[in-house]
Amino acid sequence: MRSIRRAHCKAMVCLFGLLALSTVALCQNSPYCKAIQRGAPTQIQPKQFKQMEEDALKEYARPEPYQLRATSFGNTTEKVWAVIYGEVFCNLSSDKDRATHMGALVFEWYDKSLSSRGNSVSANLTENAEAPQKQPPFEPQFEMSFLMAAVPFGSNAKPLSIHKLSDIRKNQRPLRGVQLLALSKRASRRI
Repeated sequence: MRSIRRAHCKAMVCLFGLLALSTVALCQNSPYCKAIQRGAPTQIQPKQFKQMEEDALKEYARPEPYQLRATSFGNTTEKVWAVIYGEVFCNLSSDKDRATHMGALVFEWYDKSLSSRGNSVSANLTENAEAPQKQPPFEPQFEMSFLMAAVPFGSNAKPLSIHKLSDIRKNQRPLRGVQLLALSKRASRRI
């Protein structure tokens, strides 16, 4: 059982490594970097984003680069990357305290992204999505699948709990699988 979990984890890391390839070009784009950091307490220069991505690609099986990217994107409009990198960090880290802290941040980012009014629920994980030619952007697809998985909760989505978030993420998996497959194909064409 442990070897299956480890193999699954490695497969996810590789997939997110391909995912990271698709963000490298975007983070080198200075207007994009400025747009996503609107209101952030500290600004990260495009070169720093590029270096973080390159370092993470070299050390994709280690948790530390994912922690840095999660916390960096956590201060931007693109919480989608913060939650993805934060979840990868939690899955890879053997340090219980750091994983618990990151898990709390990931929960907070998800919680702040959800809002409900009446019987409606909405999510805001991205504001500045960009995509390569002829490809839909990943960020709003992830956000939409998260929202679709939260819809069954309706106005009861808030207050968010660990149990509700777990159910939402489980329901999101089948929706997200198609997106990740398309993204991995797009990234493999770039290599």
